[in-house]
Amino acid sequence: MSLEQRLRDLADGVGSRLQEAVATDLRSLIDQVLAEAAGERDLAVAEARDQAASEALEQARQEHVTTLDRLRSEHEEALRAASDAAATERLSVVADQHSSLADRDAAITERDAAIAERDSAFAERDTVIAERDAVVAERDAARAEAKLAAEHGPDPAALADARAEERQADLLCAEHLLDLVRRLDRAATLSQVLDGLAEYGASEAGRTALFVVEGQRLRLWRVVGLDGAAPPPEPFSIAADESGVLSDVIQSGLPKATPGGTDERPWAPSLTALGLGAGRVGLALPVAVGGRVVAVLCADEGFEGRSTPSAWPELLEVAARHAGRCLEALTAARAASLWRAKAAAPVPAGGRTATWTAAEQPAEVDEPAARRHARLLIAEIRLYNESAVLEGRRAGDLASRLGVEIDRARRLYDARIPASVAFRDRVFDDELVRTLADGDPGLLGPAA
Repeated sequence: MSLEQRLRDLADGVGSRLQEAVATDLRSLIDQVLAEAAGERDLAVAEARDQAASEALEQARQEHVTTLDRLRSEHEEALRAASDAAATERLSVVADQHSSLADRDAAITERDAAIAERDSAFAERDTVIAERDAVVAERDAARAEAKLAAEHGPDPAALADARAEERQADLLCAEHLLDLVRRLDRAATLSQVLDGLAEYGASEAGRTALFVVEGQRLRLWRVVGLDGAAPPPEPFSIAADESGVLSDVIQSGLPKATPGGTDERPWAPSLTALGLGAGRVGLALPVAVGGRVVAVLCADEGFEGRSTPSAWPELLEVAARHAGRCLEALTAARAASLWRAKAAAPVPAGGRTATWTAAEQPAEVDEPAARRHARLLIAEIRLYNESAVLEGRRAGDLASRLGVEIDRARRLYDARIPASVAFRDRVFDDELVRTLADGDPGLLGPAA
């Protein structure tokens, strides 16, 4: 092989190796460039992702701040509204309290007016009684003079002695009447007034029976002066329309006499069974409270041989009228106490009270107000029927004994409390047991 050929072969070999080396270097360079480009791309993607996350975080933060501001504003607004509502409620409570005080003051004023009217009536009554007593005294003196003159003739000494005895008898009657007035004025209960009247009637007339009006019946309160006769059965009552002259007394409010049992309206047979009447002069007197007859006092001259003042009918009428005024005063005092208790009752939650008028029908009634109204109505039953309540508790038949009064109270209660109130009947029944039966439902009886 020639040198030229070997040089050419050598050059070809060198070129081939150089080409391979260059290709290798070029591929390495390309791979490096590609790797750097991939790194930069990944870095750019990461930076873009971080930028998006930062923007999302910033947006969330902005939304959170906005929400906090809105909630803070709503909270402040709610606090202002609650404060205004509390202030309004406080003002309502104060207004209701002022209204209760005004009602109490009105009740006190009304009570004072009633007391003043009663005192005026007492004064007028005393004037009329004094005038009547003067006329009666003058009449009795003239009769006594005529009687003494007829009995003793012209003997001055006998006439003087007879006049002295007559004056002593009149003085004794006046002292008895004065003692009764003082006793009734000191009485603290209705029972004490009625007992004092019955006992005084027997001391002056001979025998008395006092009846208390309970709806359509008359219940015997007390009999005094039986003188050994058998006492009436307990309890004793008669229907008002079967009571003869007593029915006339209740309807007219005026005294009725049965002179010697010959009157067209004599004692009823049930009264004769008590020992009243039987041919003797009898008298039935009303005991009125506020224009309504609440009791009737029956009296007669008693048994033979008993000394009875000639003016006993007039004395008993004065006693019955004064007893009625005392009952009226005690009733007014207790009614004023109930009004004061009602006015002093705590204001219920929400500031509402039960100070509506009788013409109003409240759309909503709270339970304390309904309970106070039921308590007032049932307390009135107990106030005006004290003896019947005591008897009913002993016998365990309050509901049947006072059925008329309880039905009336329930009608008044239902008229004030709407039927839509769920607790209406329960409250009335609860107060019936609590106030009338002293907390024992068994005392109301099977008709409760």
